[in-house]
Amino acid sequence: MLSLGIETSSREGSIALRRDGQLAAERMLTLDRRHAQSLVPELQQMLADNGARALDVDVIAVSVGPGSFTGLRVGVVCAKTLGYASRRAVAAIGTLEAVAANSPSEVQRVQVVSDAQRRELFVGEYVREPQSGRWSLAHSIAIIPGDDWLASLAPDAVVTGPGLEPWAAEAAVRCRVLAPELWIPRAAVVAELGEQSHRAGDLVNAISLQPFYLRKSAAEEKWDETKAKG
Repeated sequence: MLSLGIETSSREGSIALRRDGQLAAERMLTLDRRHAQSLVPELQQMLADNGARALDVDVIAVSVGPGSFTGLRVGVVCAKTLGYASRRAVAAIGTLEAVAANSPSEVQRVQVVSDAQRRELFVGEYVREPQSGRWSLAHSIAIIPGDDWLASLAPDAVVTGPGLEPWAAEAAVRCRVLAPELWIPRAAVVAELGEQSHRAGDLVNAISLQPFYLRKSAAEEKWDETKAKG
């Protein structure tokens, strides 16, 4: 099986290729260029370096959010195009789930946070299923003011995620904070989760694939305000 992972939810995007359950390649997207400029050429080169073509890919897995509006759109459009062209279904992987899957083996429950702007956080709490080892949401992802999230932390909580940077020191006083290298979603993990989704039959048609934004962009909210005012 050949599986492709695409992760563009943040400035530190990446792509990865797994072959028969093993990581074959992983590449970070160049940080001084937009994902849209670097994603397709890097994908083509990674496949070529591993003796593969886009049509050889069995599983296309993409991180769908929440995250950067522009970044998610680029990754999802790429996955949709590849899926449509190759007639493959696509695995839509929650970005926060991909971060949860970075957790050490002893962690069975973890809160994942990412930046929702305006000193707010996207917060998802995940539980590792004892038999399959897969992660499932304990409850729906929510947008929570950062200060309120900090105040809610119990001593037995475990937290991680790309939104931790400005909050990590205060959170560490209250609970366990995982190491910073585990905070960022990786395409290699997205590809692995895509394989799990493939085995479970949990795939989506490429045409219907959509990013998971959770909230409207600032521009959309401003437009709604303008319309409301008449």
